[in-house]
Amino acid sequence: MPVAATRQGASARAHRVKVARGRVAVGRRSSGRAARGLQGKGTIGHHPLGGAALRTESSGHRLDGQEAVFLAQIDLSVCAEQDDIGREHHFRSAKVDTCILSLETSMKRSDLSEKILDIKREKGWTWKYICDQIGGMSPILITSALLGQMKLTKPQAANAGDLFGLSKAETAMLTEVPMRGSGTPMPPTDPLIYRFYELVMVNGPAWKALIEEEFGDGIMSAIDFDVVMERLPDPKGDRVKITMSGKFLPYKYYGASGNVPPYGYKEE
Repeated sequence: MPVAATRQGASARAHRVKVARGRVAVGRRSSGRAARGLQGKGTIGHHPLGGAALRTESSGHRLDGQEAVFLAQIDLSVCAEQDDIGREHHFRSAKVDTCILSLETSMKRSDLSEKILDIKREKGWTWKYICDQIGGMSPILITSALLGQMKLTKPQAANAGDLFGLSKAETAMLTEVPMRGSGTPMPPTDPLIYRFYELVMVNGPAWKALIEEEFGDGIMSAIDFDVVMERLPDPKGDRVKITMSGKFLPYKYYGASGNVPPYGYKEE
């Protein structure tokens, strides 16, 4: 549990807080997650209607929008403030010296992807720049990994950790095999992703017929697979070119004997 000190002679008291982009709200429940590395001074205000906030003079550390268990030494007093239409509200104030919130996270892969996207926005980075910094494989694979659909190797994850300022646990999470396909409803609702779904529905039967006529009874692998996206200039409007290359994997005919081939390759 994160521990805070130090007000001399003050009694230690536990508060559960929720962190939301620079504001920490005091509540009754916590998911067990903690904000990352907030250290500073502030005031916890308890509004009579139940609202509360920690106004901090922090050292500039990032707040991650997660819930935390916050243990601080506090000194309670009664304060009053006026709202924007002149009504006076009384509330209890807790003076806090040197509050420390540490990361005890049960972060999900989707949370890590959101964090990476937030940093990407703040820095103004492109996916091309990010993929160049991480290196080692196709930009589509790297982008997929950062969006939670693929994994990175340990050296790549280390590069990503340095680039995004990730913790050891977050960096290690990038090397774990994710639950692929999670987070995308079927059929897809996003118009761009839906176009690919539409392509498969409309063209899938023709692709199947032509592949089987050329190769035999099997599938095109989506694991031993490569995909390249290109932009083609066109005076009538630039075009998207996507090239897919997958190994043909024939069905294995178990128990085949005599003149029956063991695999479903095209018979000459």
